[in-house]
Amino acid sequence: MQQSRISELGREKDPEQYGDTRRALRNLEPATESAAKIRRAYGEDGASTSEPPAPYHEHFGFVLVSCERADLKLSPQGITLYGDEHREFLAIDPPSLPRVEVIDEFVEGALGLVQPIHDGRWGVKTVACCAALLESSRTGSEIAPTAMIIDTLEAVSV
Repeated sequence: MQQSRISELGREKDPEQYGDTRRALRNLEPATESAAKIRRAYGEDGASTSEPPAPYHEHFGFVLVSCERADLKLSPQGITLYGDEHREFLAIDPPSLPRVEVIDEFVEGALGLVQPIHDGRWGVKTVACCAALLESSRTGSEIAPTAMIIDTLEAVSV
């Protein structure tokens, strides 16, 4: 499989520089390493950067969603739909600002303008899905995320 040439932060990356970041961070103290990562993500002053907005969406690497009648492959540029009869690429517009939707949702929720989508319940369900995926991988069986939530709540209430 070909590696993406788009970094997790939505910028083009040079495959010849593979491993540069790991080598640069290898001998840093934990606090210095954390500060370097914050500068990379948020700029020198923690709030702005001199770079223009990234041309692609931020992402978490390769994601393939297998469904009954199609597979969806997510990328920083869009979604490739692999259906029973055809393949189609659904492009998404480049971001105007990184994480703008998340920041807008946070501000609107804090001001009481909307009920946030990403609330505590959403967080619990997200962690349950991750735990179910890991458990399914470990056991080789289907695991329902709702069962993970119930098990967690029972363990916490003891």
